[in-house]
Amino acid sequence: MSDETTSSREKAPRCELKPLPARLKYAFLGEDETYPVVISSKLELLQEGMLLKVLKDHRTAVGWTLSDIKEKILVFNWEKCQFMITFGIVLGYIVSHKGIEVDKSKIDLIANLPIPKTVKEIRSFLGHAGFYRIFIQNFSAIARPLNNLLEQDAKFDWNYACQEAFEKLIKMLTSTLVM
Repeated sequence: MSDETTSSREKAPRCELKPLPARLKYAFLGEDETYPVVISSKLELLQEGMLLKVLKDHRTAVGWTLSDIKEKILVFNWEKCQFMITFGIVLGYIVSHKGIEVDKSKIDLIANLPIPKTVKEIRSFLGHAGFYRIFIQNFSAIARPLNNLLEQDAKFDWNYACQEAFEKLIKMLTSTLVM
C-alpha cells in the first residue's frame, strides 16, 4: 500500500497547530508529535505524566473527531453547542475560568419570595434554596426548622425559629460569598 492510499487511522495527518493562551499547551499522545491534545500548562510534571498516560491508554475511547460524527450521521444541537466562550450557564450555574458561580437572576427571584404560608410554599422555597446548598455552609442545620414543618402530621406553626431560618437563608443566598 502506498503512502497516498494510507488511511488517516493508519498514519496520522500532519497539521499546523495554532498558538494557545499561556495557560494552555499542547501534549502529544503519539510518537513523532502526533495526536495532539490541549492541556493546562500549570500541571506539575507528575500530574502531566499521569494525565497523558490515562489519555494514551484510553485514546481510542476518547479519540472521536468531527469526521467520526459526520460519518455516523450524528447531529449536534447547535443551540446547546458553544465553542471558544469565556463563560456559560450549565445546569443553572455560571461556569467560567473563575470557577462555578451562582446565577444572580435566580438568586434575585429567591430574595423576593414572600414568607411561606403553606407547606407547599415551604417545599418550593427549600427546593429553590437547596439548589445552591453547596455554596452555603451548614445548609441543613440552618433549614432544619423549615424542614420540621414538612414532617408528616406536623402542625404548621410559623414560629421565630422558622422566621430566623428563612431570613438567614435569604441573607446567605444574597451575600457576596455566594454571589
